[in-house]
Parts: sequence; structure tokens; C-alpha cells
Amino acid sequence: MQKKGQEGVIITVLLILIAIGAIAAVSYFVINQVRQGQTQITDKSNCLKLNYEIISAVKGESNVTVRRVAGGDDVNVTDIIVSFGTKGTNKTTSPEMMEIITVSGFNISSGDKIEIAPVLPNGVTCDIRGSLTVA
Repeated sequence: MQKKGQEGVIITVLLILIAIGAIAAVSYFVINQVRQGQTQITDKSNCLKLNYEIISAVKGESNVTVRRVAGGDDVNVTDIIVSFGTKGTNKTTSPEMMEIITVSGFNISSGDKIEIAPVLPNGVTCDIRGSLTVA
């Protein structure tokens, strides 16, 4: 009779340990997903604060001049990607918190669509924050 009582206790303890393990595993994954979501929200929020405009992109020249418009002063940017949509040419430059940035090495033609996308320090590339079609 004593063995049957011990079996019940052992089974109960094992079930409690399995339940605790399952709760721990589920909470670990849920907490990680929440943290990942929080990071993505922070990145998107920082990207939305940034605004750039193309000041100069003249047909026949090789320079594109970009200006950081007011806003997002608390957001650091490590790179600016300047791309030509029609040619697929990308140039990256380090803005170093400068207000006006000149990117060289292009062959600007009429009809070129130039787009700007900032890159955050953690490597996240923001959506296009400025564009211009050269006349």
C-alpha cells in the first residue's frame, strides 16, 4: 500500500515540473518576440523622424547634393544611400551629422530618378526619404 502512495506523489511532482518547464519555454519565446517587436518599432520610429531632400542633381554633372531637413536630431545616421532608379547605381556616403552632403561619381542624365535612403547605426536601411526626377 505504501508503494501506491509514493507513485502518486512522484507522478504529481513530475507533472508539476513538466508544467513549469512548459511555462518557462513559452514565456521565453513570448518575451523574445516582444523585444524584437520593440526594436523594430524603435527603428521605424527613428526612420520616420528623418527627412532628406535633394538640393541639386543637374543633367550632365556627376554630383548629387543632399540636405538633411529639420527633425530627427536625436537620430544618428551612419550612411546615406543615393540610388538611380533607372540605372540601378548605388553610392553610399557617411554623412557625419552634416546638414549638406555631396555625393560624387554619377553620370546624371535626363529622366534619372534619384532616391535617398538613410542607414541607422545598427545597419537598418530606412525607406526612401527623398527623391527627384532629373529634368
